[in-house]
Amino acid sequence: MKLRRVTTGHSEHGKAVVVSDTEVEGATFPLLSGAGFHRLWGADRPPRFPDAGAPPEYASYFPPLGGFRFMMFTVAPESSPRPPAADRPALLAETQSKLPGQGPVNATGGLA
Repeated sequence: MKLRRVTTGHSEHGKAVVVSDTEVEGATFPLLSGAGFHRLWGADRPPRFPDAGAPPEYASYFPPLGGFRFMMFTVAPESSPRPPAADRPALLAETQSKLPGQGPVNATGGLA
């Protein structure tokens, strides 16, 4: 599932301008069949204006003190198939690689 992200910034004269209009592809995980995570925007410190509207750099799922994240999470229907138990260690590793810093995940797919 894709979401549209329209980003604004400021011109050299301080006027608000549209910087980008893009589609953001969500991360999906076999462990959470039918669910999706869209990382739309975030930073590790408060925004400062005026700015050019460039996406800030950040890596971890949860922000540090003073930082923020704006994400959309799609919840799968209860009828979504669950992966076999034998595959779970590999699927947990994949989830951690796509959502770094989320925290340890237990064998049932929840946060430990």
